[in-house]
Amino acid sequence: MTPLRFGRYFLLKKLAVGGMGEVWLARVAGDSDEQPPIVVKRLLAHLKEDQEFVNMFFDEARIAAALDHQNIARIEDLGEVGGDYYIAMEFVHGMSFGDVVNAALEAGTDMPVALKCRVVAEAAAALDFAHHAKTEAGAPLELIHRDVSPQNIMVGFDGSVKLIDFGVARAANKLTRTATGIIKGKYAYMSPEQAWGKDLDGRSDLFGLGIVLWEVLALERLFKRENDTATLRAVVGAEIEPPSKKELTVPKALDAIVLKSLARDLGARFQTGTEFKKALEAFLTKQRLPATKAHLAGWMQKLFPEEARAQLPAHPEPSSPGERSSPVLKPAIENPKLPRSRVLDTSELEQRIASAGSGAIRGLFCNALLAAVMKLAGPVADQKVRKAAAEPKPYVDQLSYPTTEFLRMLWKAVEQVLPKARNVDEAFELLGAAMMDGLVRSPFGKALEGQKERFPDAILKPLLATLNPMIAPGQRLVSSVAPGRAVLVFKDEVLPIQLYIGLLRSLVQAFYRLPIEARWEKPSAQRIELSIAW
Repeated sequence: MTPLRFGRYFLLKKLAVGGMGEVWLARVAGDSDEQPPIVVKRLLAHLKEDQEFVNMFFDEARIAAALDHQNIARIEDLGEVGGDYYIAMEFVHGMSFGDVVNAALEAGTDMPVALKCRVVAEAAAALDFAHHAKTEAGAPLELIHRDVSPQNIMVGFDGSVKLIDFGVARAANKLTRTATGIIKGKYAYMSPEQAWGKDLDGRSDLFGLGIVLWEVLALERLFKRENDTATLRAVVGAEIEPPSKKELTVPKALDAIVLKSLARDLGARFQTGTEFKKALEAFLTKQRLPATKAHLAGWMQKLFPEEARAQLPAHPEPSSPGERSSPVLKPAIENPKLPRSRVLDTSELEQRIASAGSGAIRGLFCNALLAAVMKLAGPVADQKVRKAAAEPKPYVDQLSYPTTEFLRMLWKAVEQVLPKARNVDEAFELLGAAMMDGLVRSPFGKALEGQKERFPDAILKPLLATLNPMIAPGQRLVSSVAPGRAVLVFKDEVLPIQLYIGLLRSLVQAFYRLPIEARWEKPSAQRIELSIAW
């Protein structure tokens, strides 16, 4: 198929369509073929109309994006393109655990018990890491997957095992209330406490993983029944037989581990993922069963020889080898009169904070800054920028917040965006362009939209009149205007002038499709003169 451009991505191949959206194999625009592809999940059109769902989806995904573990598929990016919400995740070159077991049976064989245990043990390690994850301040994140199933455990052709969709399940569960039956079959992997609607902790996920282990060993479904009601009844009350009674190849020594993971009494169940994994490791060691990553990789490549060797789709517009994608937002033309800084000056931050005093800035600029970081540097960078604030909080566009807080976030944002830019000045300009985009999209930008038909020189005064009450301290004035050029004066300005260059470039480009040249001078400590031409 012809690659589809979607924001900063090329969608190369549709992998699946589920209850939440389409799943695509994709590449980042501007990457070379040596860079690995990623997976992009686009939410279905009707879901974006439910703002509560969208908020829950992104809140959970941002938290999960902070997880960095070898057995958890990373969340690389999330955002919105043309009204379509998406989440971009690490691509695992392999198959889901469920598909692997089924493919082996269709080939007239079965996955060795030892390798099944290896997959489950690695998934248990992933759960243990997530369940005990903490914020930088040391507070527990209290993450729960809520949807541990064979389809959410990926087995790579290289022997890697990764848990996917962490942070998405809580939002997905809401769909059962908004669109009955849209997540068909998920009840079969619920814990009893989840089925009863009780408060959950990490042991609920371990019960789900126990269901997975029982099913891949017994080669049949444990709780799945003819309808959801019957399935839920089975979850909370059906007798659970040892898997060795269902499949003779299962060692009886494994029964106790499986049944402990499926104990309906929380106290009798494995209390942590590490405890679950250690029990499996002890079983493998005592039975002297080969179950290393290399063993799993060899078996996977033997079962899927063509898939393991298949070339992944090439990049439709590759860059030179070693290059990364270019910034989404193009910066202003370089200032030919001044050198471009390549080192972020942290001492300058403290100077600006000192001069900001009790000044305030509208929340829409904070949100625009965070959105730009998310788009350019990903969710991990987004979390770092949020934590740079003295008191991290959700920002309301119409409210005002300390300018000092914005400055701390800005410096951290430049630090995160800098690898995507050629220098520090360009990073500031990229973020300034995002601020302009946020302003135009907000109710405050309606006045500017009304001036859209006027030439660029006529919109400068309305623009500065809009900005002045929104950013303090500082005063911004139009000093002179002539056809194709203007001079702006900034007095007691607390924000870097490069932000305004990016802001102006974005406005003139969006409204009039014109590039601008920008040059600035600082004749005194309190005065900056910015000359622009278009």
